[in-house]
Amino acid sequence: MTAVPARPHRQSVSRSAVISHDGWMTGCSVADISVGGARLLVSGSVTVPDQFELQTSLSGNLRRCRTVWREEGQVGVEFVDWV
Repeated sequence: MTAVPARPHRQSVSRSAVISHDGWMTGCSVADISVGGARLLVSGSVTVPDQFELQTSLSGNLRRCRTVWREEGQVGVEFVDWV
């Protein structure tokens, strides 16, 4: 039987951020974050791209992201390096 890897610890945060892709931008909130990804809260009418850059207001760091799942007003993302 194959062991299931432990899910990285997620830290609850409440941080404003900006999603951007090819000149398109929208605000969001980072609800929780881990080493490998985050859960973002967005306006229900916003369609988040499959790949984008996320910049948090607290640190100003820019992270490249890939959308993993979408749910009403929420988006799960994985932090990635684009080739």
